[in-house]
Amino acid sequence: MSKISVSYGGDVKKENIITIVFLLFLTIFTGVDIVSDLNEGLDFDHLLHEVIIFVMALIIVSYKVIASIKKDRVIDKLSKNASEASIEVNYYKQQVQKYRDGVGEILTKQFKIWGLTDSESDIALLLVKGSSMKEVASIRGTGESTVRQQATSIYKKSGLENRNQLVSYFLEDLF
Repeated sequence: MSKISVSYGGDVKKENIITIVFLLFLTIFTGVDIVSDLNEGLDFDHLLHEVIIFVMALIIVSYKVIASIKKDRVIDKLSKNASEASIEVNYYKQQVQKYRDGVGEILTKQFKIWGLTDSESDIALLLVKGSSMKEVASIRGTGESTVRQQATSIYKKSGLENRNQLVSYFLEDLF
C-alpha cells in the first residue's frame, strides 16, 4: 500500500525563518538607531531615512510572518485532506478485495459443480479474465493447442459453446 503524504521543502521554511530573523534584526537595529539619533538630536533628513527603513522592514517582517502562517495552515489542511483520502482509499481497497474474493468463490464453486479439473479451472478463470489462448498458454507454460483442447473440455462440461458464453454466464446477473 502506498501512503499519501504532503510536505514542502524544509529549505523553504528555513529560508523564510532566516529572512524573518534578518529583517527582525534589521528592524530592531534601525529602531534602536532612531532612538539613539533622537537623543543626539540629528537632522530630520537622516531620521526620515531611518524611519522609512524601519517601517519598510517592519512591513516586510509582518508580511513574511503572515504569509508563513497562511502557508502552514494550507499545508496542515492539505495534510489532513491527504490523510483522509488515504483512509478512504484503504476502505475502498478493502471493499474491492472483499468483492474480488466473493467473485473468486463463486467461480470456484461453479467450476466444481461443472466438474472441472484444477487445470481446467485455472484456464477457465484466465479465459473469464479476458486472457487470449496464447496468453493462457504462456502463463501456464503449455502449448496453445493444449489450452484450446482444455477450453473445449471446459465448454463441454459447462454446457456452453464458447468463451463469450462462459464470460456471459458469470456476468449475466450483474447487469
